[in-house]
Amino acid sequence: MNLARNVVKAWPVRTPFAAKPGSSIQPSVTSCQISTLRHARSASQFRISAQHAPRLGPHEVLKYPVLTEATVRDVERQNMLVIIVDVRADKGEIKAAVQDIFGVKVKKVNTLIRSDGKKKAFVQLTQGYNAADVLHL
Repeated sequence: MNLARNVVKAWPVRTPFAAKPGSSIQPSVTSCQISTLRHARSASQFRISAQHAPRLGPHEVLKYPVLTEATVRDVERQNMLVIIVDVRADKGEIKAAVQDIFGVKVKKVNTLIRSDGKKKAFVQLTQGYNAADVLHL
C-alpha cells in the first residue's frame, strides 16, 4: 500500500496579518486617515470678570450676640462669644470686625449656618481678654 496517497495536506498556518491570495495587507487603521484642516480655537466671548461686590463693613458683619444658657456657659468656660453674623461674611471678615468693634484679639472663628438660614459665629478670644467683660455680663 502506498501511504503517501492517503496523507492529507496540512492547512497553511495563517498569522493575524496574513492576507488571502489576491488581497493586500493593511498594517494599521490609522494609515488611511486623511489629515484635515484644523482651525485654532477662538473664544466666543471675552472672559472679563464682573466687578467684585463691595466688602461688608464691620458693623454690617456683626448683627447681634446670642445670649442663652448654653452660650453664657461657653462665655464663662471657653472664653467664647457667640454672635449672629451676616451670611455673606467669611471667617476673616468676622475676625476683623470683632477685633475692630470690641478691641480684643481673636484666637479662632468657627461658623455654621442654622436651619433658619442665619449664620452663627463662635469667636474664641485669646488668653489676655475676657469674653464676659466684652458682653458686659
